[in-house]
Amino acid sequence: MRLLPALIAFAFAVSAGCKTTEIKDDSTPSAEPTGPSTPSRQPDKVFAIWQTHIKEEVGDRKLMNDCAPRHFPAKGDSQGVVVYFHGFTACPQQFYALGEALAGRGYDVFVPLLPGQGREPLDGPAGKKDNLADLPVDSALTRDVSLESKNPYQILVNRMNELADAARGAKIVIGLSGGGALATGAAVFGDSVWDRGLIFAPFYKIPGAQAALSATIDFFYPKFKTGWGGDCKIQRTRENGRAGICDFQVQHARGMLNYGIAVSQMTAQIDLPIQFVGAEGDTAADNGKLFEAYKATPYAELCFYRNVPHAMVAANESGKDPFWVPSLERDTIAFVEDGTWFPTAEERSSEYDQPLCVIERSE
Repeated sequence: MRLLPALIAFAFAVSAGCKTTEIKDDSTPSAEPTGPSTPSRQPDKVFAIWQTHIKEEVGDRKLMNDCAPRHFPAKGDSQGVVVYFHGFTACPQQFYALGEALAGRGYDVFVPLLPGQGREPLDGPAGKKDNLADLPVDSALTRDVSLESKNPYQILVNRMNELADAARGAKIVIGLSGGGALATGAAVFGDSVWDRGLIFAPFYKIPGAQAALSATIDFFYPKFKTGWGGDCKIQRTRENGRAGICDFQVQHARGMLNYGIAVSQMTAQIDLPIQFVGAEGDTAADNGKLFEAYKATPYAELCFYRNVPHAMVAANESGKDPFWVPSLERDTIAFVEDGTWFPTAEERSSEYDQPLCVIERSE
């Protein structure tokens, strides 16, 4: 039994991938600087904290390909650090292209693995099934969003704030969908740490009538199974296909939602520049709640992409020609490097009279 298509639409940032992989420990530099010609790098403490995250979230667990926490070392002198939180059911794979690009610009890019994500599928009577054993569920724990909380999502946010606090240079936090909620939390609880934040299509609320439907199902039948269907499973058999979970329960989605609900009500506390980017007509995240969070944030801008899917950062998840990606990558790099807001068009979005993000189509 599966949820109605309307409920399934509350995807955060879906991905998939089935093969297992070993974690390549590329986070610890191979040698200490030996002279003036050696590129400067981040302090050892930064890499030690990163290894702590890997031990906490991965340990000896087997993961799907492209789901291991990923560090992209800065090319040349390190100008600072970028932390990217991927979406619910997705994997660090989402940020590979931008991670490489930003590393080429001299940033150490860290892409942690969200709690419980990316586990190798298990053998079952009907074949392989997604391993959901470690996914946080809707509970008093995931509803506790505070600095001292043992909420797994808060623990990850605290760990990445600790990493950024130990780093030198510019410090930028980025997130998509469920990861956008975590990036918001990082800014809320670490506003003295970060220089700026970039939040794509944050999952602060389920849109429309789906919100009441999902809450009702979670109350009466939290283990109700839903997911992204056969297309997701086909995608993760393809080379460079999506990586992550295809099937999950409503209680897992609601567990992720708890964090978004809480931090979206705390953005007035953020004391750093935040660029919000939404997808016009998003069926996976409520743009009304995004607009409210933007209006409450003291120093922020918001623009909407038109005809762009929710998982805008991950071109291989779109299922269509990713015509917007060159503009998104260019503008992300500019925001990371010098805090330039995303350029906007004169035309306004049909939602909340906000400007549209500029997309320059190549001929």
